[in-house]
Amino acid sequence: MEIPKKFVAFKPLKEVEVNKEQPQIVVLLTNPDQISALVVLANYGRKGNENVIIPYTAGCETMSVFAYKEARSNNPRAIMFYIFGLLY
Repeated sequence: MEIPKKFVAFKPLKEVEVNKEQPQIVVLLTNPDQISALVVLANYGRKGNENVIIPYTAGCETMSVFAYKEARSNNPRAIMFYIFGLLY
């Protein structure tokens, strides 16, 4: 799947101009305790227990193409990835 834009910008949510921009993906930098809480929340109130995935691919592809694809699926899942020595 390709993202249908020439450029993609990553920036803090507080810098998003809500009247001009609509975030497509949100990336959270977390520690292990926060990850476990987010996994529980991602599965809460949803069918099944496979609502979080850890794809086997490069971190940059996971946080861009995979996330963009999941956001547009009928049953979007949270995505975890590991990049630059940190787990996100």
